Amino acid sequence: MGENHDVVGHIDLEPTLGVDEVGDFNRTYAERGWSVCEEGCCLSFDGSQPDAAASLRDVIRVVAKPLGILLDGMVVGCEPGSRTLYAVQVRANRVSARLLWPGSASRSPGSGGGSPAPATRTAQVIDLASRRAQA
Repeated sequence: MGENHDVVGHIDLEPTLGVDEVGDFNRTYAERGWSVCEEGCCLSFDGSQPDAAASLRDVIRVVAKPLGILLDGMVVGCEPGSRTLYAVQVRANRVSARLLWPGSASRSPGSGGGSPAPATRTAQVIDLASRRAQA
């Protein structure tokens, strides 16, 4: 598999998992990129899987729903090669994924591509003083 994505954020679990459930979950789902904290209160994504949303949907279908666990939270990740920035959000076990920044396939780490230049914007100013003088 490719490089791990840089990821921040977590998914809260309600109710929390017990010690035995945490161990079972982490042994089973570590390969899918998700792990539960020692306290059993949240999931984190390690970025090892290319599709965080699909693997989270699988966790919800196989583990959360049968156990009556509610997931809420968000993780944001960055793909190392393209620098694509994405978010995966879950509310009440419903997962959505969003592209936050498309990145660029032509930029790879170490290529010196840097950040893209900001778009030039023209200020949209309404000159109220001159409008009042005309009235």
